[in-house]
Amino acid sequence: MLRNRLLGAAVALGVLGLGSANAAVWTLNPTPNNDNNTVAASADITANGNVLSVVLTNLSPSLSAPDQALSDLLINFTTDITSVSGFSQAGQLINVNANGTTTGVGGLPTAWSPTLQSGNLYLTSLTGGQPRNMIAPDNIGSPNAGVLNFNPYIDTTAQFTMTVPGASNLNIAGVQFSFGTSPTEFVANGVPGGAIPEPATWAMMIIGFFGMGATLRSRRRARAGAPA
Repeated sequence: MLRNRLLGAAVALGVLGLGSANAAVWTLNPTPNNDNNTVAASADITANGNVLSVVLTNLSPSLSAPDQALSDLLINFTTDITSVSGFSQAGQLINVNANGTTTGVGGLPTAWSPTLQSGNLYLTSLTGGQPRNMIAPDNIGSPNAGVLNFNPYIDTTAQFTMTVPGASNLNIAGVQFSFGTSPTEFVANGVPGGAIPEPATWAMMIIGFFGMGATLRSRRRARAGAPA
C-alpha cells in the first residue's frame, strides 16, 4: 500500500511536467505510543547523484517522557543498497532542564550512525550503550525525571548526509520512525506526505508557475475586454 501511494505521487509529478523527483517527505501523524504519549515526526529524504540527505524532525507535542524522543529511522528501499559511507550529522544540541526550559550545548551531534539492514538504511542514536543525541520536539512541556538522564538532545531537527551509490535511482517503499531508548520501544510507519523535486528541477517548476500565472492573467484580460 505504501509503495502504491508513493508511485501515485511520482505519476502526479510527471503529469505536472516536473521531471523525475527522487525525493520525498514522509510523515508520522500524531499517534499515541505504548504509554499513551503522543508522538509525531517527519523525514525529508533527498537524493542528488550518490548523495543521500535526510532531515529528521520530531513533531511530537511535548517531551514529557523519554519515549517521545525520536531515536531511529529505517528507510525501506525497493532495491537493496550495498554500502553507505561519508556519513555526517548536524543539529543544535540542548540540555533539557527539570522545569521544561532548555540550555544550548556547543558542538555537533556525534551519536548517530548508519547501518544496512537487509539492504535498507537504518539511522540510529542508540549505538554505544546509553542513547545520546535523540531528537527532542520543539515544545518540551513538563519532562519527567527520566528525560534528564539522556541529555544532550538534538533540538527539533537533525540533518544527515551520506554517500549511497546510485541514490538518485532509488525508490522508497516505506519509512519507520522509532521513539524511546531501545530500538523496539515504539515503532510506527510513516506515510508519504508529498514529493519534493531534486534541486535541478526547481527552476523548471518556477518557470512553470510563471507560465501558468501569465496564462491566467491573459485569460482575465481577454474576459474583461469581451463585449457584454
